[in-house]
Amino acid sequence: MRLISIRVVGLLGTLQSVGVAAAPVMEPGMWEVSTKMTMVGMPMEMPPQVFRHCYREEHLKDPKSVVPQGQECKADTATINGNTLSWRANCKIDGESMAGDGRITFSGKSYVGKAQLVGKVEGMAMQMNVSYSGKRIGDCK
Repeated sequence: MRLISIRVVGLLGTLQSVGVAAAPVMEPGMWEVSTKMTMVGMPMEMPPQVFRHCYREEHLKDPKSVVPQGQECKADTATINGNTLSWRANCKIDGESMAGDGRITFSGKSYVGKAQLVGKVEGMAMQMNVSYSGKRIGDCK
């Protein structure tokens, strides 16, 4: 059970960046991002993760180009409709798969969003729900 948690936290780290993928309504600068993950059927709750990331103007031109293509997760799509960024991601962990969708809605210097992934990790059916919030906190250094 502990190994599953460690792997899922690593996966969450990849998906956090997916969650903060840029859109034209997102201002360049330093952003503070908070993610909260829950796993359906698991008794433990993961603590929120908070990190900061600098988004430069060149990163904000193509939403798919800023969605990370890490070792475990690949973004299949990233589309913008108005002030909402939507994506579909597929993840492979030791030959097993998880897939899901996410959506973030931007409001000037902040955003909120959610993602859901379903699949298997170490042979166990898994559903992860992730909520996101972000706010611009200043210029990049």
